[in-house]
Parts: sequence; C-alpha cells; structure tokens
Amino acid sequence: MGAAAIPAAIGLQVGGSLFAADNARRTAAAQSGYYQTLANQADNSAMLAEVAGERQATNVKDAAAATYAQHLRGSKQLTGAQRAVAGAAGISGSVTAEDIARDTANKMSLDEMAIRFNADSTADEVLRNAGLTAMNLRADAGNYRMSGDEARIAGKLNSYTSLIGGAASVASTAAMYGRKRN
Repeated sequence: MGAAAIPAAIGLQVGGSLFAADNARRTAAAQSGYYQTLANQADNSAMLAEVAGERQATNVKDAAAATYAQHLRGSKQLTGAQRAVAGAAGISGSVTAEDIARDTANKMSLDEMAIRFNADSTADEVLRNAGLTAMNLRADAGNYRMSGDEARIAGKLNSYTSLIGGAASVASTAAMYGRKRN
C-alpha cells in the first residue's frame, strides 16, 4: 500500500465507522417510534374497550328496564283479569281470591328480581370482560414502550460498537503504516 493510500484508507475507515454509527442510531430511533405507535394504539384500544363495555352494559340495563315495564303491564293485566274472574265467580274478597292474588304478587316479585338480577349479572360480566381486555391492552402498551426503550439502548450500543471498531481499525492501519515507514 502506497504512502498516499494509507491516509485514504484511514479516511474511509473513519467515514464507514461514522456512517455505521449513525445508521445504528437512526434504525434504533425508527424501531423505537414503531413501538411507541403500537403502544399508543394499544392504549387507544383499551380506552375504546372500556367505553364499548360501558355502552353495552347500559344497553343491557335499558333492555332489562323495557322487559320489566312489559312484565309489569302484563302483571297488571293478569291481576285485573283475576279480579274480574273472582268477581264474576262471586268469590271476590274470599280467602281463595286473596291466596290467588298473593301468589300472583309473589310470582311477579320473583320475576322482577330475576329480570334485575339477570340484567345486573350480564352488565357486570360485560364490564368485567371490558376491564380485562383494557388491562391486557395496557399491559401490551407497556411492553411496547419497554421494547422501544430497549431498541434505543441497543442502537446506542451498536453506535458505540461501530465507533470503537472503526477506531481500532484506524489504529491498526496507522500502526501498519508506521511499521512500513521504519
């Protein structure tokens, strides 16, 4: 290698090391940005899961309220029909008529409790599932952020490694040049 070639080789080694270091840094920044985007998407999805769960739970309770209102109308019609039948049969005010009315009222009360219990249970399950989904999505977001941090750290290490490797190569080339000159 000629005397003029040695400084050119050293220049190329320095340039290549700087380029590799910058490339490692840029790659790490891009990876980190990608993971941050995934984390933000997971956070948004978690929020949407909670909102959807709340909306669905409200819909369940609204449907139960409508079912209960319909049940109440049917119960009133049944009670009225029982009174009319009892009056027509001449047993209105009797123990039998009161037993029938009490039994009907108890059954209506049990039906009402069943409607409310089922609605509350379903709404609670919907909210619990939405909460679990949101929790998992937020955990994913945390993992993505951690991966982004790790990508930045790896990029710095790769950048430093490129610079150190370049410095070692330049030192080796300079040492060879120095030996050849002696």
